[in-house]
Amino acid sequence: MKKIIILLLSLSSCTSVPRSLQKELQIYTIEKGIGDKVKATDQVEIFETVTLKSGKPVYEHQPPKAALRINLGKNQLIKGLEYGLIGRKEGEKFSMIIPVHLSQRKGYPDGTPRDSTLYYTVKVHKIIK
Repeated sequence: MKKIIILLLSLSSCTSVPRSLQKELQIYTIEKGIGDKVKATDQVEIFETVTLKSGKPVYEHQPPKAALRINLGKNQLIKGLEYGLIGRKEGEKFSMIIPVHLSQRKGYPDGTPRDSTLYYTVKVHKIIK
């Protein structure tokens, strides 16, 4: 519970996350990061695993693959993940529960219902300034 309160306080000070979404994002820190925080216009490299509530894998991008390079603010991610990355630090690993309306996308992996809440585990590999 303490982690959620801390997260909500940190999100409330970030003007890039709409107030209406701040209470809906469930983010849990697994490993703390170091250095500067991710800003809404940064380029970041991440590793991620996505599952359904049942634990069924949806998508995974982990080493030894190269990290995914993402430009925040360019609609390259679902809204929930983009909002969740803001304020994280390099090396930080976190899990996140993203409700349906924040996980809408053009394409879905085979067997993934469009009305699914998604469970992410993300590691911020690098922040590129």
